[in-house]
Amino acid sequence: MPSDILISIEEVSKHIAGRILFEPVSFGIHQEDRVGLVGVNGCGKSTLMKILAKLEPCTTGEITFRKELSLGYLP
Repeated sequence: MPSDILISIEEVSKHIAGRILFEPVSFGIHQEDRVGLVGVNGCGKSTLMKILAKLEPCTTGEITFRKELSLGYLP
């Protein structure tokens, strides 16, 4: 993982009770990035944030965090 990347998301998906909230997504968040998450109600925005905050597991995929990274989540 390059030194300027904070979070690497690879092929992450989430299924709840047989419903697919989002299919495999991959992206990286770099040190200088500013990120916004936009979507219709029920598409999995809050769930993705909970996954990134390590409050909920993903169904598939892998998330890698920079070692010294500290995250917070405010619902």
